[in-house]
Amino acid sequence: MGLIINDAMEMDSGVTIQSQYANIFEMNVRKMKEGEHLVYAVFYFYASKEARMNNKEYIKKDFCTVCATSLDDLHGQAYAEFKKKFENVEDA
Repeated sequence: MGLIINDAMEMDSGVTIQSQYANIFEMNVRKMKEGEHLVYAVFYFYASKEARMNNKEYIKKDFCTVCATSLDDLHGQAYAEFKKKFENVEDA
């Protein structure tokens, strides 16, 4: 599972990429109190899904946090929260 993000992203070098692929690299879950868990997900960005599949180096990383009241589909909850950062994003 991953995301195709069609928002322009400027790299540190000044090059602008119009579309990127992002997926979860790692997740940490901590119990906060009864019935609440904090989910911390780290996302890696790649120039394309093909770049990821060919084990190319990631070009950027970002994260999101989710306060989850259910342990069902934590990846899905993290992806849903991360999508809110972008205007033009789709599941890949």
